[in-house]
Amino acid sequence: MAEPDAIAIIPARGGSKRVPRKNVLPVGGRPLIAYTIAAALDSGCFSRVIVSTEDADIARVATDCGAEVHPRPAALGADTATVVEVCVDVLDTIRAAQGRVPATFCCLYATAALRTAEDIRASRAQLEPGVCDHVVALTRYWQNPLQAVVREADGSFRYMWPELVDLRPWQRPDLYVDSGSLYWTVTETFLRERDFLGPGLRGYHLPRLRAIDVDEPDDVALLEKLLPPGKPGPAAA
Repeated sequence: MAEPDAIAIIPARGGSKRVPRKNVLPVGGRPLIAYTIAAALDSGCFSRVIVSTEDADIARVATDCGAEVHPRPAALGADTATVVEVCVDVLDTIRAAQGRVPATFCCLYATAALRTAEDIRASRAQLEPGVCDHVVALTRYWQNPLQAVVREADGSFRYMWPELVDLRPWQRPDLYVDSGSLYWTVTETFLRERDFLGPGLRGYHLPRLRAIDVDEPDDVALLEKLLPPGKPGPAAA
């Protein structure tokens, strides 16, 4: 059963650069954004699933997949617009129409196709208003970040943290990274702080094989290989 006071917001602009038109790119027989919409609807967590976009093709696909469309102002379709600004725009519109905002919402990235309905439900369970007002999907680094190498202006390379390079595996801290997948938050806290990563943050561990966020062409090829064979969507939750 959907929570009466929780919504999903899916930001999806049309002007992506590294993977052009990625939000509606056909992947595994469906537009990329369709996977996120399906997971949101199947989760049973939301009274509304809203796609914020300035793009007519994305809006059409979103509607066909069962989501509502929030027409995004053109200024919020630019490279400089932030996801926080996009979510504030949706929430301000809801408040203007209804006199209030939903108690909680989840921002779901349209390009994280392998995040499941169960991931959405399980991460929601970690949210405790007043104790934990923010939950973000995290995944372990695929490579040891303490061995990062940075390129200098003259073309040479150096270790970013040379004093940490030789740490043995058992000496390293357990490091996670934002997977670019989902962000649960208490709405009024978010509107006050303008941030998804405030005090009391909890992390929902998303396994690396469900933590592919399409940002480069190689991500598309990897996603195609990880989608369950013969199924036009994420593995059943």
